[in-house]
Amino acid sequence: MTTKKYVPKKRAPAKRDWRKMLEAIATFVNVHDEHSKNLWNVLSALRGPDNMDGVSAGKFCTTGVIRYAAGITPGPTWMVVNPDTRERAGDRKHTPSGHFQDHARKAFVALDMNWEVTNDIRN
Repeated sequence: MTTKKYVPKKRAPAKRDWRKMLEAIATFVNVHDEHSKNLWNVLSALRGPDNMDGVSAGKFCTTGVIRYAAGITPGPTWMVVNPDTRERAGDRKHTPSGHFQDHARKAFVALDMNWEVTNDIRN
């Protein structure tokens, strides 16, 4: 009598449904309170400033720091994620005023950071 060797079935990786996450975000934001405003400002700032010439210092001193503070880890080379530094804090003083900067400044506050100084972020 021969015995068959047990070969475990390969399991498909669990599907990650981004639509469910989007629905959860919409539900949270639709409460229209201080917490939903904070989340909205962080989400708006995660995208970063538009830039026609590739990645600018403005993206490193704002979006990169916000992403890092939010717990996003560096991954693909196209994604700017970095801790804050003295140089980046200095660069923030020269970022152009506008719609993005408004969200970015509010995201800093929501994440308990200060726009004017180097933030010591522990992840």
